[in-house]
Amino acid sequence: MKISIDNVMKMEVPEGFRQMTEQELRAQGANMSDQGVVYKEEDSHILLQIFWKKVPLLGKNVPLEKTVELTAKQHRGMVPTYREHRDLETVIAGEKAVGFSYEYTVKDLEQVTVYYCLRYEKKYYAFSMTMRKENRERDAALFEKILQSVTMI
Repeated sequence: MKISIDNVMKMEVPEGFRQMTEQELRAQGANMSDQGVVYKEEDSHILLQIFWKKVPLLGKNVPLEKTVELTAKQHRGMVPTYREHRDLETVIAGEKAVGFSYEYTVKDLEQVTVYYCLRYEKKYYAFSMTMRKENRERDAALFEKILQSVTMI
């Protein structure tokens, strides 16, 4: 299914994914202050998150790499089992995106999160996928396919 991202971009979300409800997000402790959307694929236990927010006035002169470094630091602080950090870079919809990936454990399940952020016009756009570690290769390829489907409107 095609979805719109902040009326600026569009992307293809594969069949099997459904948008999570606000109640589901709150139950998982999601930060509801950012604008965005979260899709869940039940069978493979994948979360696909897309968030956007305005670049703060003081942030417009900060390199994207530094912004993403601070986001990674926040993740490390929130996830006690955070490990295997890797810095990443790619292109999404013709724009440079900087990111990171890490592994962690929740209730004896090994998880992986891959996160990318780009700055377009006056906003940050974050794309993130959380998957089971055992499915990392397959699901990371799916995430790459999803990211390649992102286009500007």
